[in-house]
Amino acid sequence: MEQIVETGERIILHTSMTNQEFAKANMMQHIKAEGYIAEETSDGSIEFQTWFFEDTSLQNDKFMLLGPAFFGKTVYQILKEVEESCKNTEICTKPNNTQIAAWEKIFRVIKAMRSAEEKNIILPNCGAIGIICAEDKKILFLPELLVARSVSMRSQKEAVEYVENWRQPILPIEQISSYSAAVMIYTIITGKRPLTAETPEQLTENFLDSFFIPAEYLCTISKENAEILTNALKGKIKFRPTLKRLLSIFGEDLSAIYMEETKTANSEIKEKFYSNQVKQIKKIRFFKKHFTQISVSCIAVVLIAIVTIYMVNTELERPTTKGLTSLQVVESFYSAFNHLDTIALDECFSKKSGKQIKNAIATIYVTGKMQSVYNRGHGFLTPAQWIVNASPESSVYGITHLKINGNTTIASADWFKNNQKNPLEIENGKTEHFDIEYYLIFTEQPEIISISTYKDSLELTFIKNKWLITTLDRSSTTENCNKSKFFEDLANNNTESYKWFPSEEELKIGEAELNAQVIVF
Repeated sequence: MEQIVETGERIILHTSMTNQEFAKANMMQHIKAEGYIAEETSDGSIEFQTWFFEDTSLQNDKFMLLGPAFFGKTVYQILKEVEESCKNTEICTKPNNTQIAAWEKIFRVIKAMRSAEEKNIILPNCGAIGIICAEDKKILFLPELLVARSVSMRSQKEAVEYVENWRQPILPIEQISSYSAAVMIYTIITGKRPLTAETPEQLTENFLDSFFIPAEYLCTISKENAEILTNALKGKIKFRPTLKRLLSIFGEDLSAIYMEETKTANSEIKEKFYSNQVKQIKKIRFFKKHFTQISVSCIAVVLIAIVTIYMVNTELERPTTKGLTSLQVVESFYSAFNHLDTIALDECFSKKSGKQIKNAIATIYVTGKMQSVYNRGHGFLTPAQWIVNASPESSVYGITHLKINGNTTIASADWFKNNQKNPLEIENGKTEHFDIEYYLIFTEQPEIISISTYKDSLELTFIKNKWLITTLDRSSTTENCNKSKFFEDLANNNTESYKWFPSEEELKIGEAELNAQVIVF
């Protein structure tokens, strides 16, 4: 990759622009765009002074912007050296010399960012390539506009590598600095950057899906500190940790961050987490891809609005597991799962449990709602409804052959209906365990039916006055079959080889639901 920034007797920004491109981008008009130099004084405070490029020059018919002398390294170079020094280290148990030297510089950068925040100075946000740490401990923040326009002339891969990996411009302005600081901290303590991608669009998608491995799986830091760092890096979070909070947790002594050992900093545990994360992200993105023509921001607004309105309108009639037995709660959960009933599903879990499956079902539910708007009423059907209706053009998502502790049942129980909510005389804190087996059927691709064979392990706890699911562990294997071939076999009444094919009782219930116009979105 071609060099972008050079330090030394002159600061040089390689714009990669020809004379015509330079003029078209109005670069001369913005050559005095402001950068900042941060310098720590003798009393420990940090002073800022504005900085500008002074001149231009040509090299191989490409324009360069020239600034005053500044000897040092870019933050990109510093963090790249850390990555190189840790490339053979899977789990970081203590910092190496490169990490320690890098942290001394990066800690000063984050302190300067915090000081600017306190002084209401908006520093340029042009990624790791646009921050230079001098040998005399000064820090230069290059003008964002000029760096951004220069990087825009290069490949998308270079834009990700030098700039976008280290910032996230879609964030509110008050969160941008803390996110960038969190990326730098994560890279130094783990030896790896959190997000990777080939294009800025892919990087933004990974960011919004929080598609990274939390630091607790890559280095021996405490779970509490790892959680704070994870929250600072997450794509969707209401309260992102501030620069002040990050500085208080990750202090000047890098070695003090690490512990001797932790439960999660383990290769096997890390791989298991990553495998589950990939499966979850894949499913979520499948249900998003129907709306790639809509911008991410529009999707977010529409989805939040739909779910919020639905929740408000149904709050007064919200179901409850009060009065239900533990088995009835389990049956109600899988019925809600099968019918994408987000309200009933949420009621089956304790407050802190089931976040992943609740988020996944909510996403699928809203996707079905949007499909029903754009595809003239065709949303998601349960497998039984899909087969009874013989509608290959519709989407399917749901359960067949549900077994609870080895006993076959139907994922259509409605114990919430006419629930008398009679109190149960059960000791608070009592637990019960259930083993579940079933097939999950969904159409991930237009011509493919995906069949996941699931084995779930549930633990229910009697909390206050009702049974709630407090633990859900899931394992699955997935296979595919051709949709056209299946419907051809269905037409010829040749479905014996499809072990997931709904039972007679499931088909009867599916038909009754269709007749009652209970269509799953």
